[in-house]
Amino acid sequence: MAEIIGHNPDACDLVDNRGWTPLHAAIANERLNVVRYILKKPMLENLINAVDNEGNTPLNVAAGRDKYSIITILVNDLRVQKKAQNLNFQKPIDFIRTNPNIEELCKSMIAKKLDSQEGRPSLRSLVHGMDIHEREVEGFTMPGGYEQDQSSTKGLAMLSNKTSFKVFVIADSIAFYYSSTSVFIQFCGSLEHNYHMLLRFTRVAATLSYISSLGMVLAFTSAMHAVIPDSTMLAWFTLKPRLESLINAADNEGNTPLHVAAGRDKYRIITILVNEIKSMIAMRLEKQGGQPSLHSLVHKAEYRKPIKKDITINRVGSNRDKDHDHTSKEVGYDQDKDVKSNRLKNISTIHLLVATLIATVTFTAGFTMPGGFEQNESSRKGLALLSDNAYFHLFVITDSLAFYCSSASVFLQFCAASEHNYHLLLRFTKVSATLIYISSLGMVVAFTSALHAVMPGSSMLAYYTFVSGICCVVAYIFGFL
Repeated sequence: MAEIIGHNPDACDLVDNRGWTPLHAAIANERLNVVRYILKKPMLENLINAVDNEGNTPLNVAAGRDKYSIITILVNDLRVQKKAQNLNFQKPIDFIRTNPNIEELCKSMIAKKLDSQEGRPSLRSLVHGMDIHEREVEGFTMPGGYEQDQSSTKGLAMLSNKTSFKVFVIADSIAFYYSSTSVFIQFCGSLEHNYHMLLRFTRVAATLSYISSLGMVLAFTSAMHAVIPDSTMLAWFTLKPRLESLINAADNEGNTPLHVAAGRDKYRIITILVNEIKSMIAMRLEKQGGQPSLHSLVHKAEYRKPIKKDITINRVGSNRDKDHDHTSKEVGYDQDKDVKSNRLKNISTIHLLVATLIATVTFTAGFTMPGGFEQNESSRKGLALLSDNAYFHLFVITDSLAFYCSSASVFLQFCAASEHNYHLLLRFTKVSATLIYISSLGMVVAFTSALHAVMPGSSMLAYYTFVSGICCVVAYIFGFL
C-alpha cells in the first residue's frame, strides 16, 4: 500500500464500481495492517468517513463483517462518524446488532462504546451532576448564615423572614429537583436504543435543564439581595425586586403605565406589557371614573396590525435543472458544511463545560461572602460585613457579571445543540465564546477583589494579590486583542 501511494499518490482516490475506497476494500478483505496504515496517514484522512454507492461508510462495512479487531479500531478512532446512516437509514449499531457472526458479548461491548459516543450523554450528565452539586451546596450554605445566640431559633436561618430569602429557597429548590430529574432522564436515555424514545428523553431533559437554569439565576439574584443592604448601589445593580411595584403604580388621575400605553398608539409597548409581565398586572383593568377598559382599547382597529410572514426560498429545489457537475459541487459544499458544523458542535461541547464550571465557581463564591456576615447588630444581622468596602462592591459586581454571562452561555449552548443551520451555529458559537471570555475575566477580577477586601491594606499579601490580578487581567486583554 505504501509503495503504491509512493508511486501514485492519486491512487487513494480511486473507487470501484460499488463506490468502495481502498479502506472499504481493506476492511472487506480483513487486511488489518492496511487499515492501520490508512488511519495513521493524515493524507488519507478523507477515506475514513467516505461513503460508497449505498451510503455505507467503512465502519458500516466493518460492522457487517466478523472481524472484531477492525471494528474496535474504528470505534475507538475519534475521527470516525459513529452515527453515519446509509441510504437505508441504517447505522453501524444496527449492523452490529443484526450480525450473526459476532458473539453476544462482543456485540454488547461494541454497542456500549457506540452508545456512549452517540449524542454526548456523558457530558450532559456531567453538567447536570455539577448543577445538582451546586444546588445542594448552596441549599446548605444559607445566605446570611445561621442564628447563634437565641436558644429558641438557634441553628435556623437568620434571614428566614425576608421575602428575597424565601424567593431564594423556592428557586433553589426548583432548580435542584428539576436538575436531579434531568440527570435521571439522561441515564434512562443512555440505555434507550429507540430513536423516537431517545428524542423524547432528550427534549424533556433539555426542558428541565432550561427551567433549572432559570431557577439558578433567580436564586443567585435573590440571595444577593438578601445579604446586601437595601440602601447600597449594589442592590440596584442586581435589580432590586421593589422596582416591580412601578408596574402597577398609579398617577394622580389613577392611570397605571398600562393605561397610559393603551391610550397611545404604541402597539409594541402594549404588547410587551401584556405578554411579558401579565402575571403582575392587576386583575381589575377598569379605570376609576368610567374610563374605557384595557380590553376595549387593546382591541381597537388601529392596533390590529398585520403579521409579517417569513418567506423561505428552497434554493436546492429551484436548481433541479442544473447539470451534473454543478450538482456535485453543491453536494461537496454541503458535505463540507456538515464537517464544519460537526467541528463547531465539538467546540460548543468544550464551551458548555467551561461555562458550567465558571457558573459553579461564581455561584459558590456568591454565597461564601468575603468577610462573613453580621452576628451582633440586630438591624444588620445576616448582612455582609464588608458591604461598605469598595473592593467588596467590585467583587459583587464582577462575580454577578461572570455568573450571568456564563449562565447565558450555557443556555446558548443548549440552543446550539439542536441547531443544524451552519451559519446560526457559527453565530451561537461566537456569542457563547464572547460570553465565556467576559465571565472568565469577571471571575479573575472577582477573585482578586475578594482577596484584597479581606486582607489588611498595608500587608504584602494585599499588594501581591492586587499586582497578580492586574497582570492576569492585562494578559486576558492582550489575548483578546
